[in-house]
Amino acid sequence: MGNYEQFYKFYDLYFFDLKTKNEVRLSEGLRARDPCWSPDLENPQIVAVINDSGTNNLILINLNSIPDQTSSSLAAPLITKEDITYLTDFRDRTQLYQPSWSPKGDMIALSAWRQGYQDIYILNLDPDNLRTNNLNPNNIDNSALQPIFQNKSIDLSPCWSPDGQYLFFSSDRTGIYNIFAFSLPDKKLYQVTNVLGGAFQPSLSPHGKQLAYIEYHATGYELHLMEIDQNPNQWAEVEIEYVEPQIIATQQDTTWPMQQQQSNDLNISYKIKYPIHPYHPLTSFWPPTYWIPAVQLTENDLGIGFSTELKDVLGFYSLPLNITYGILNNSLSYNFNYYNYSHLPIVNLYLSGDAILNSPTSGRPARAKVY
Repeated sequence: MGNYEQFYKFYDLYFFDLKTKNEVRLSEGLRARDPCWSPDLENPQIVAVINDSGTNNLILINLNSIPDQTSSSLAAPLITKEDITYLTDFRDRTQLYQPSWSPKGDMIALSAWRQGYQDIYILNLDPDNLRTNNLNPNNIDNSALQPIFQNKSIDLSPCWSPDGQYLFFSSDRTGIYNIFAFSLPDKKLYQVTNVLGGAFQPSLSPHGKQLAYIEYHATGYELHLMEIDQNPNQWAEVEIEYVEPQIIATQQDTTWPMQQQQSNDLNISYKIKYPIHPYHPLTSFWPPTYWIPAVQLTENDLGIGFSTELKDVLGFYSLPLNITYGILNNSLSYNFNYYNYSHLPIVNLYLSGDAILNSPTSGRPARAKVY
């Protein structure tokens, strides 16, 4: 995750050279994550997930046109629109995670959240269906992305066996996340681990004899390594439960009311014209972001008060304020902050103080301390 236009945090792609220890930034403001290298080293490509308007899509990034700048850790962004090929064109809030290339490079497995279910999907890379697009893809066929099965379990982090015969992934289908293996030739599912806390993010060694995964314990997460024999007789076969077809609907045959409204809105020629003017933060300062009552009990006093914050809609300016009135000592405590994020350097002003108010009964004058 990197800075974009100084003030925003967007996911971007970086290259780290293991030999020179140099880091090169490959994109800026692309909102791309979960990169995975193609197994074809002669044609260097990266598959990644890109986000736009709350929807994820899968992209293919060609690195052939990117010059070798691994010697510089301050290289300028290198990825252009011409380097990107869109593999999907979802517009329905689909979320994609952790794509993984098959050993032959002809398929990509990933975890996808679609219409309330998160399952493992496989995308067949048919060269005839790949088209180079700019950052506004159109007319891409999503039917090439198909689930291996669909059910109510949450399936995460797929990875391939070196021979491409099995897909390993983490799933909560037993109530606890464990590692499972799906055999593509015979369509059977096997449970590989049986832990108490949870097993996540499986990864096979190049020779396929060891399985690395993250296991959750009472003390936190730990990296585990286990010997594995890709013999189904050593694993527990699990019955695959499918959700009825009428429960999971496909994107092609279902249009939700909100989607229909959004589609209709695209064809409306609006007569309302909104004036364009420079941004003024003061217009969105009121009402405050929040009002929170507060009660403070100390050794010598009982205070009541509130905290609030004025903040513009873009978050460039922030004014938090806390005020507490001491009932027993007729005192007043306050602290005020001013943050300005609109330019660099960021400005922060802080004012805090305690005051003893004038007491009509005691005749004591008011006193104040300001910090």
